[in-house]
Amino acid sequence: MKRRFSVSGPLGSEAEKSGNGDFSGHYCGQSIGLGYATTAHQLTTDLAAETTRRLMRVTDPGR
Repeated sequence: MKRRFSVSGPLGSEAEKSGNGDFSGHYCGQSIGLGYATTAHQLTTDLAAETTRRLMRVTDPGR
């Protein structure tokens, strides 16, 4: 039996039935390889740029 969190448990159970892993529990350290040293300013700038890029791709699929 998998451990489920009280809030996301029902979502995870239903999603898992259809093969969707979007509501799987994630634990500390799983994305350690994705981290990098940066400043708060640079992180915010990077997040804004990436968000804009992705939104543009969704709203204009030809890009």
